[in-house]
Amino acid sequence: MLREALFALGILALFAFMVTVQVKLGKVAWNHKTDIHELVDEDANAMRNALEEWLYNPRIVKAMIDTRTATREDLTKTLLALPAMTPYTIKSTAKVLLRMKDVRRVVAIQYMRNYGIERDEHWRVLRDLAKWADIAPQREMP
Repeated sequence: MLREALFALGILALFAFMVTVQVKLGKVAWNHKTDIHELVDEDANAMRNALEEWLYNPRIVKAMIDTRTATREDLTKTLLALPAMTPYTIKSTAKVLLRMKDVRRVVAIQYMRNYGIERDEHWRVLRDLAKWADIAPQREMP
């Protein structure tokens, strides 16, 4: 009788543990869902505009082709598909295109020229591009 009661108590404890884990995982999933919606609402248009600007810039396209980040055909397809891309696809595409440091340098230089940013801010623009594309920076500057 005591053995059966302990067995039942063990089963109840296991069930309570599983429910607790499921609730915690549900909260984590809900928080990630919120983060995803924030990405959709705030950053999608900025990312789409930046990608379009990059893909129309001959120097950036040349850097992408020279570093074999993408072929000319891939970049053309990306440019044509850009208006229909989801925010997640745009983020993924930006990450792929910015993974090479040489490409990030060219993008940073063109960005600095377009928006009148001083040369001594180049490292900061590179860092922000890496952060924007979720690429871990190689080193931090003060």
